[in-house]
Amino acid sequence: MWLLTPTAWKNRIKFTVDSTLIDSDLENFPLLIKISSSSGITSKDLNNFITYMSSIANQLKIAITTSDGKTQCYGEISWWDSEIWVYFKAPTISSSLDTDFYIYYDTTKDDNVTYIGIITSTQGKNVWDSDYKAVHHLGAGATGASNIKESTSIGIHGTTTNVESEDFANNYLDLDGVNERINCGTNVALHPTNTITIESLINADEYTDQTILQYAKLAGQSWGLNIALGYASYGATKAGFSFYNGAWRIVADTDALPTGQLVHVVGKYTGTQLTIWINGTQKNYTDYTGNFDYTNLVGLIIGAYATSSTTYVSFFNGKIYETRISITARSDAWIKASAKTLLDILLTYNDPETLTEINGTVQEEGSVSSKTIRAHKRTTGEIINEDISSAVDGTYSIFVPPNEGIYVVCLDDDETYNDQIYGKLLP
Repeated sequence: MWLLTPTAWKNRIKFTVDSTLIDSDLENFPLLIKISSSSGITSKDLNNFITYMSSIANQLKIAITTSDGKTQCYGEISWWDSEIWVYFKAPTISSSLDTDFYIYYDTTKDDNVTYIGIITSTQGKNVWDSDYKAVHHLGAGATGASNIKESTSIGIHGTTTNVESEDFANNYLDLDGVNERINCGTNVALHPTNTITIESLINADEYTDQTILQYAKLAGQSWGLNIALGYASYGATKAGFSFYNGAWRIVADTDALPTGQLVHVVGKYTGTQLTIWINGTQKNYTDYTGNFDYTNLVGLIIGAYATSSTTYVSFFNGKIYETRISITARSDAWIKASAKTLLDILLTYNDPETLTEINGTVQEEGSVSSKTIRAHKRTTGEIINEDISSAVDGTYSIFVPPNEGIYVVCLDDDETYNDQIYGKLLP
């Protein structure tokens, strides 16, 4: 089926999640569509999409559907430039059968304000399930009066310190490792008792004693993702996840993080075990049973470590694209799929499809007539598209999918007969 709202969208691209890359079925999962000259697993060149849709005025003239081609999904635009990044809520992703989706695009359409929005829009917020309490896309698309806008319905926005405009001119925040940071304050939504998943997509210039993000206290942190940070358990250039509740609870990666490339880092606590994940692989774990501590809070800090309410150290040096905080211990399958979608190694894109136009004129007893014209799939009779012929000159213009056997029918007003006016009924 081709999407009609109410007329057909002129272009679409089919893309697929390979079931062999999904460990168990996922529901309401935030998938990332990256449109570029090298998209997805096969590095598909989708520059024609970017060229056609390049104006920022076109960013809401898209639609994303499930495999039936017509059931729309909520989407959030995070970046619209030489690359296009769109997050959308996938209702289900199967681990046993490949899951197909479509992205439609058409500059002649009205903005799809029912399903597609920018960061902080109602449509964009619908992408993130209720367990996400803070999602920060740290690029130009997320900047505003509060500097860094947060994507969920919670709205934990951030204020930058010492960050210059060129530092977030792209789809990431480029921190200098000297004194730049983001402070997002405190919020009870960030106070889970003993389960959490925190993650970030980074590309570091170097790894020294530095912090990706933390929920800071005057002594230690309620929880956080750090690199080295002076703890023997971490070791130089190794990522770790930790929290302090009277003593440090720490798990560290077993290998040094690479520089100069995208890395997805995740810390998870189940209430009985801390784990650290790099690019979708669990690297280490520490068994511990206990709760988080939220006394003497400083707040959520991105890119630095707070030793007091006014003193910061361990500044991050490099690019941070995104941070996410969930107040649940996400499943292993969820974490693996999150890494793959953010690293753009989960989706396979087909070539773009563009509708073919069929034109004609309707006359009744020698006079032009306004009638409903419908295109049907020849093999099944399924309605593909429809138009109403002009009452002025009888002309109609109807778009149909390429390489699709179709027939076109003119509907009579009193429904006593229908005239087939194009194509044939059988293959």
